[in-house]
Amino acid sequence: MQSLTLPIKYHALMKNTMLRGYKYFRTLRISYIEIIEFFMRTYAPENLYAQAALKVYREKFLAKPQEYFYPNDTENISRILRKRTRLKYRNYLFLDCLNICAGDNRDIAQKILGDFCSVHDNKTFRRIFAHFYDDSNAKLPPLSRNLVKQISLWDSIRNFQNKPTRKILFTALMSAGKSTLINALVGKIITRTQNEACTGRIHRIYNKPINDGFVSTLENNLVNIDANEKQFLDFDSDSSEISVFTFFDSYKSDNFRFCLIDTPGVNFSASSKHQHITQNEIKSGDWDLLVYVINAQYIGTTDDLQHLKFVRENVSGNKIIFVLNKLDRYRTDDDNIPETISKLRANLEKIGFKSPVIIPVSAYAALLAKLEKITKLNDDERDELMLMNTKFSRFPEYDLSRYNYTGNSDENLETHELLQKSGVLNLEKFLTGKDLTF
Repeated sequence: MQSLTLPIKYHALMKNTMLRGYKYFRTLRISYIEIIEFFMRTYAPENLYAQAALKVYREKFLAKPQEYFYPNDTENISRILRKRTRLKYRNYLFLDCLNICAGDNRDIAQKILGDFCSVHDNKTFRRIFAHFYDDSNAKLPPLSRNLVKQISLWDSIRNFQNKPTRKILFTALMSAGKSTLINALVGKIITRTQNEACTGRIHRIYNKPINDGFVSTLENNLVNIDANEKQFLDFDSDSSEISVFTFFDSYKSDNFRFCLIDTPGVNFSASSKHQHITQNEIKSGDWDLLVYVINAQYIGTTDDLQHLKFVRENVSGNKIIFVLNKLDRYRTDDDNIPETISKLRANLEKIGFKSPVIIPVSAYAALLAKLEKITKLNDDERDELMLMNTKFSRFPEYDLSRYNYTGNSDENLETHELLQKSGVLNLEKFLTGKDLTF
């Protein structure tokens, strides 16, 4: 599967440069899409990514995408190709055909190159091809600034795809705030919280190297590059898992390829299937680090004890960290954060975890801090954010950034004060460390 990142919002045809009138650009865009579809049908008819990308191009380029129909006259396509390869957008078109229809398949890319050169033998085509398939360091010919940027974006996507994936598995009892924590790490609502719905399947959430504006999904071999909120939050499907791809608003996440694995709560009373799904995923070992999320208000429950014993018996101790969540709900008069951490550490050591790493956080505070940047909060969320800001700034004991396992406490970061004090930034630094084991 090719990368589900599609940098279309930076595309030249998305810019408002209608110097020759709307009709001209409408015709140009239709022809542009027809040519991409021609190569997809010819060389990559089973390519799910190409089909999904083409759908997005139709929806973004055309005012009335439902009126677009692919012509049956392939000779007409050849005529269009011959005409369009003489226009200023021919290099963009060639670039799109390579990345959408060929991807990393050099043989298909070679055929597309041959078809382009058969109607207009252009050295620029050959050098762009060589850049992507032979030597990425080869000097490109003089190109427009926008095209250089577009090539740079595709380069970053391809390089990102070649990085090893850091797989982080999250497990918890219901109501521990696991899904809220994942949403806080991503920076948007990508998985439902347990008080809204209880998922009975595995969610794999992958980060993208650039913010292309899309949340993409892969489920039952169905690709949707531009999924809406209902589609990626819908838990009614019969599939056992869904993969979601989006840009993470997280510490240095663009330097690492992450897969956050969200598992069902193990104590869902309505179905024992959820526990089996989670336990099987843990025992598979197909992950690099297990993050066990614990509700700070309910430490040492029977359900937690049973699940902790299961984890201890099936997971190496150097592949586990514990996130103590919901500390924002503590009251200064009645609760003590250091004492809670000490109590949790003693409980974990009693079970058999040696020198457990415990990172205290308020996932909800971090999520509100990030959401404020990208969306309009509702009245309740604004009130909650105001309360969090007051609580974390007024009382030093709520500054969770003091509990640092990364050694980067003095790092100067331009970020929301609440995000730092929520402790989630500490967790993000830990996850982007050189080595996830310790």
